Amino acid sequence: SKNLLLDATDGNIYEFTFDVENDGSDPCILTIETSPLSAFPDGYSCNRLQVDYQRGVGLTAGAASATEPEMMLNVSKDGGMTYGPTYTRQMGAVGEYTKEIGFNRLGTTKGAGMAFKLSISAPVGKAIFNAVADLTPLKG
Repeated sequence: SKNLLLDATDGNIYEFTFDVENDGSDPCILTIETSPLSAFPDGYSCNRLQVDYQRGVGLTAGAASATEPEMMLNVSKDGGMTYGPTYTRQMGAVGEYTKEIGFNRLGTTKGAGMAFKLSISAPVGKAIFNAVADLTPLKG
């Protein structure tokens, strides 16, 4: 039994597998967007976002995006309505299983709270298991 996908724009047929790395010639992009973290009405400061992900998946040869894959983060300070600039962190090379990813000093928010958008576009295995935010409440 196979799972086949039809591309409605060009008529190509693709087989879907769990280790798929590309959508035709385009990379498959993993994107996870959190719901807003709110501390209404006073808000908070986000000191750090620590991400637990599938480590050691870089390839031994190929483009830099595959041998040294990166994770991207965009932060929204208005509850997910708009997002700021992209921050990137290296995920580590193949076999590098102790690499950790954290994003520091992500700013402050009030009202609607912060939302986080994490993405991986490298043609490697992709999985994000957990993310933990270190928050400091603001005094109203």
